[in-house]
Amino acid sequence: MRHTEYATVEFIPGPEAVITGPSVACVEDEIVLRAYEGNGYSYSWTVNGAPAGAGVELNLSSPTPTIFEVELEVTDGPPHNCVASTTLEVTVHPLPDAPSISLSIIRCKPYIVELSAASNTTGTFNWSNGGSGANVIVNKGGLYTLTFTNDAGCTSEQSIYVPKSLEEYVWIYPIGCYTICAEKFDIDQGLDLPNALVSFDYWHVANEGGDVFDGSGFAQIKVGQWGSGIYEYEFELNGCSKTRQSLDLNVIDCSCEFEVTQREMMQMIVTDTSCFYQVIISINNPSGAPQQVTLSSDIGSFIPSTFTAAMGTNTYSLMFVPNPGLPLNAQGSVFIEAFLFDDEGNPIPCLSQNDLEFNPTQLCGSNPRVAQNSSEIQDELMEDVSSAVFDFSIFPNPAKRQIHLNVDLSHFSKNSTNEFMIYDFTGKQVFSEILENAIISQEISISTLPAGVYMVVIRNNGLVKKVKKLIVNP
Repeated sequence: MRHTEYATVEFIPGPEAVITGPSVACVEDEIVLRAYEGNGYSYSWTVNGAPAGAGVELNLSSPTPTIFEVELEVTDGPPHNCVASTTLEVTVHPLPDAPSISLSIIRCKPYIVELSAASNTTGTFNWSNGGSGANVIVNKGGLYTLTFTNDAGCTSEQSIYVPKSLEEYVWIYPIGCYTICAEKFDIDQGLDLPNALVSFDYWHVANEGGDVFDGSGFAQIKVGQWGSGIYEYEFELNGCSKTRQSLDLNVIDCSCEFEVTQREMMQMIVTDTSCFYQVIISINNPSGAPQQVTLSSDIGSFIPSTFTAAMGTNTYSLMFVPNPGLPLNAQGSVFIEAFLFDDEGNPIPCLSQNDLEFNPTQLCGSNPRVAQNSSEIQDELMEDVSSAVFDFSIFPNPAKRQIHLNVDLSHFSKNSTNEFMIYDFTGKQVFSEILENAIISQEISISTLPAGVYMVVIRNNGLVKKVKKLIVNP
């Protein structure tokens, strides 16, 4: 008789051996491989036959091209101790050589530049301006970066600086009609114009009489050395040439009968909190009407520098701030500027020069500042002290079509008149607006202003309180 016994067999699910991560990478990439994370699992990694770790995650990287043979062994632990394993081959590809870039200026106006890329292997090209492909067209100068991706997904970069168009440099040179006082510059040396800060292949300036001043590199352009006339600029850069429209310069005699006389020795005034110099001057205004005048000096500056001079001869008390390091008894000049008007109401510039001596009996020994409580300075001078804490801002600068003005006028009297003004290269007023509120934050259109350099001025009751430079781009 046969006896049969039965046994019960239980099939236990084994652990899962699964590797997630890339099978293709590039030199110096961080390669992250992960195992399936099971409850109670333990892990054993080997790379190219060598133990490499015992965690859920394995990190690899290589500075050179290689192949990683990765094996993962997963154990679910007691009581079963079932084991599963899997493998993954990871190929690390070399980085491609950086692509080469060449440029060609196709047209000067409008400015068109073609950038061409090449590589010694197949792949795709992507440019920092959003363009793609081996050839792209750009219209502005600046830095462009090219990213090349080969068929393995590895990348390399190359950059090229595209020169700016000639138009982006030469706008700074003034064109049109300008009138300037001969007293403001040495006519033998000429009047220096702003430097475009670019090395031109060639530049020259000529006047209608045929005189030429030229060179290469950074343009040291001067006008006025031949007196009044029409001056024309020409520039060459990267195969492009540009003849600017002419500058019609009218050099006039601005001498006039305004006189400034230093009445006494300068006085050093010391208070509990400050030390400053006081100068007493008399101004002879022969125009027959009060005139706004501006005082300047080659050895220092006046506070206030701009004020209204009554007609006839009158005395004024001002603060004088000497140039740093100015010695006692230094000799210099004081210049007085004003605008008179002809019978038709046209402004006539007036410029006069007189002697000035820095002659206090002793020096403060530090930069002077006016004490707010000094009773020895006239109210007119003390009103200008507020400009020491007053400031304003304009942005952007350089600008194109508009600027934003921020200014706090609360330092000045509530009943005073505040103005925002813009003057061009010659001192001609080209914009003016009354500022009604104490706190101003507003947009101001400058779309009608030609490209160039301007002075922005805040005036309080006709006196200049602060001046800033504004550059208007084309």
